[in-house]
Amino acid sequence: MSTIQAIILGLIQGITEFFPVSSSAHLKIVKLLFHLPSTKELLYFDLVCHVGSLGALVYFFRKELVQAYFNRKEFFYFSIALAPLVPIYFFFKPIRNFFSEDKWLGIFLMVTAVLLLLASFSYRRSQHKFKDVLLIGVMQSLALI
Repeated sequence: MSTIQAIILGLIQGITEFFPVSSSAHLKIVKLLFHLPSTKELLYFDLVCHVGSLGALVYFFRKELVQAYFNRKEFFYFSIALAPLVPIYFFFKPIRNFFSEDKWLGIFLMVTAVLLLLASFSYRRSQHKFKDVLLIGVMQSLALI
C-alpha cells in the first residue's frame, strides 16, 4: 500500500465513522478499487484506523463518558447496550465470516440504507429507555455481520 492510499483510506475511515454507514464497508470498497489484496497487514491497518476513530470519540466525549461512569443509571444503560455484542461476536462468527465476503458488500449496504430510511420515518419519542437501549445494542451488534 502506498502512502497516498493509506492517507485516502484513513480519511475515508475518519469521515465515514461519524455517519450512520459502515466505515468498514467503505474501507473495503476503496481497497477493492485500489486492487489491494486482503493481507494481515491490511487487517492491522484497519484496526489502527478503528482505534484512531475510537480515540477521537473518547476524546470528544470524554466529559460525557466520565459523567456516565459515575451515574449508575447511565452506566447501566451503557452496559445493557453493550451486552448483545458478546454473544453475537462470538457465536455468530461463522455467519459473520461468510457475509464478510466481497460479494455481499453491496447487498448489505442496500439493506442498511433501507433500514436507515425506515428508521427515519418511524422516529418517535419513546418512554421505554431500557427497551430502546437494548434495541440499539442489538442493532449495533448485528452491524458486525
